Amino acid sequence: MEKSFEELMSELEQITKELESNSCTLSELIEKHQRGTELCNICNNKLKEAQEILVKKIEG
Repeated sequence: MEKSFEELMSELEQITKELESNSCTLSELIEKHQRGTELCNICNNKLKEAQEILVKKIEG
């Protein structure tokens, strides 16, 4: 099942906290950075989709 925007943002926030804690190994940093980038892209796409839906509803 696809995660909601809120779930994705929560995961991204958790990754950010982990990266800021400076307790990750280099390989963990790379992995978390890659996942964070992936989450950002997914969230941006979800926001674009929502914007398109709203514009269509407003323009009727």
